[in-house]
Amino acid sequence: MLHFDATDSDLTLFLEEAAEHLRTLSDGLLRLERDASDPQLIQAMFRAAHTLKGSSATIGHERMARLTHVMESVLDAIRKGALPVSPALIDTLLAGVDALNGLNEEVVTREVSDVDVDLLVERLHALIVPAAGGNPIPGGTTQASASRASRRNSGTRAVRAAGKAEAEAEGTVYTVEVAIDPRSDWPAVRAYQALMELAALGTVLRSWPSEEELQSGQSGHRLRAVVTTTRDMATLQAAAAGVSEVLSVTVHPAPIADEAAPATAVPDMPLAVTGALEAPEEETRPIGVSRRDPTDQREEPRERGKGGVGTRMVRVDIGRLDEMMNLVGELVIDRGRLAQVLRELSGRLSGDPALDSLAEIAQHLGRVSDDLQEQVMLARLLPIENVFNRFPRMVRDLARKSGKQVRFIVEGEQTGLDRSVIDEIGDPLLHLLRNAVDHGVEPPAERRAAGKSPEATVRLAARHEENHIVIEVADDGRGIDPRRVRESAVRKGLLSPEAAARLSDDEAITLIFAPGFSTAERVTDVSGRGVGMDVVRTNIEKIGGSVRVQTQVGAGTTFVITLPLTLAIIRALLVRVGEAVFTIPLSSVQETLRVRTDAIRTVHQREVVLIRGQALPLVRLADLFGGRGRSAEPAASDGRYVVVVRSGRTELGLVVDRLIGEQEVVIKSIGGVLGEVDGIAGATILGDGRVSMIVDVPKVVDRLAARAA
Repeated sequence: MLHFDATDSDLTLFLEEAAEHLRTLSDGLLRLERDASDPQLIQAMFRAAHTLKGSSATIGHERMARLTHVMESVLDAIRKGALPVSPALIDTLLAGVDALNGLNEEVVTREVSDVDVDLLVERLHALIVPAAGGNPIPGGTTQASASRASRRNSGTRAVRAAGKAEAEAEGTVYTVEVAIDPRSDWPAVRAYQALMELAALGTVLRSWPSEEELQSGQSGHRLRAVVTTTRDMATLQAAAAGVSEVLSVTVHPAPIADEAAPATAVPDMPLAVTGALEAPEEETRPIGVSRRDPTDQREEPRERGKGGVGTRMVRVDIGRLDEMMNLVGELVIDRGRLAQVLRELSGRLSGDPALDSLAEIAQHLGRVSDDLQEQVMLARLLPIENVFNRFPRMVRDLARKSGKQVRFIVEGEQTGLDRSVIDEIGDPLLHLLRNAVDHGVEPPAERRAAGKSPEATVRLAARHEENHIVIEVADDGRGIDPRRVRESAVRKGLLSPEAAARLSDDEAITLIFAPGFSTAERVTDVSGRGVGMDVVRTNIEKIGGSVRVQTQVGAGTTFVITLPLTLAIIRALLVRVGEAVFTIPLSSVQETLRVRTDAIRTVHQREVVLIRGQALPLVRLADLFGGRGRSAEPAASDGRYVVVVRSGRTELGLVVDRLIGEQEVVIKSIGGVLGEVDGIAGATILGDGRVSMIVDVPKVVDRLAARAA
């Protein structure tokens, strides 16, 4: 059982910030492999490793601190141009990031993982030795870093003199004073982060507390640093102010001799705004920002500032948001019931002033509940980057393993999606991207022969469209050949040669979603077993979404996924079948028709109706659910109502007695009461208090297909 030198709240904060730093390292390394000339990217990774080293040391995670220390040294060598970037180097650093993720998990499980830190440190040291001219770097620290640390923490005049000489060569010397929120649970870490932000812009000659003191967790509510840089005061101020829980930052030029001020002077340093950012009157005038008077003890949300402007944020347990969504759902149900009662009363109390007042109240309640529903749904939205972030590394590793050159483009990462939908979309996207790299794009030689760039492109994009999220997975590879799809379907016994020949190209391509289907000529550990695409469609339709394919032979393939914003409340069409009312999700409804009874034909023991020259299969809801809700009314002499629904590329008509209308409904699970009912996705409560079953359109389509087979 592992023990850490931190409280549970400190460890929670550490995990949140460590995940951010590890994502910076992972994403940065993938970008670095493509463009090794971006100094800001390298600096951001170095800063992430440096900060992670300090915070892991603060909680007593020695193995993590040791590994990040060596990774920091490698990144420092890259930053200085002493170590060239190569695929092998990126592989080793990514292995280090994987190990750090495993070590980070130890904080959660409190169990020692099987990460071999010694082996990774040895591999990373092997990278540093050539960069240091063949001499090992003690502890994984470069000589320049050691010199900088010496200057930062030594109190001797000789070291300060050396710092002064360097300062004169590098730029202006500033004194930066930072105040951390006294309510912060982790002041030393915040001060350390501010110090690292300053170090990224120049050279920190000295700080109070020192870097080592901050790493050891000593009080850091106030930080004073002497920095030499070519940047201006506003840039220094903005960098330090961007750290979470920083209340104020003051920057002013200072002669190097002032650096000898004792640490005891720190508590007395000024914290108020001492100058204007926009137009300082003199070059030597201090510059600062204050977010809140530290003596003001009023309870306010902690803020993360950007350029001195705070954005108020508060962490909320996801369970509370789930409960809020449930309560909003109950409010939607009661809103519907109130509307039903008003309709009943209006027939009996027409013109009654009290009824008019009640109607006004109901309208206002409807508007407020709509706004509340929208705000709760927005609060539940997470950026889809929470899913997208896991794929760049996977695509890169798979491309290298298969000997392909792939450029992976991600767009729309900030598109918001309900947490419940995000939880379900990861696996389908994983299958599609793996297929794009393994099946879709060609090896470099084949692409050259086809007149293409040897580097293929795989694109993952998300965007909002009305009340839906659209996700596209596209590649510029071979495309899907419908001829090969037909041949494969016949070879695997999915279709007869005659049936395959009758399929249009679009219909043939949809066969890729059939269970057991694959066009791969060989089986790999990635694909070729016929498992995956059927799971993709099933999982997407399970959450009320749809997937379609756009492809062109030789040009590439795009999978277009359409998803609902939330799974809790949906727009639906209510229909009557006998005495029962069924609910059909509007996302599956294509149109509604009224067809003459004599227009319905029976072909191969199946009812169909001819719509715009195409035969539409019909299913009577009364028959589908074993007689439940069977109509007690005679068939209308002038026709029947048909709801045309779609799943994938398959359309069918649901025959009902009456169309009631559209309505927002709250989805309730029936699994704990009735168990799983084939063709039923759940239930909802209507305005009159009755329960209506929600039709599972994909399951109904599958049942029809199974009967046809």
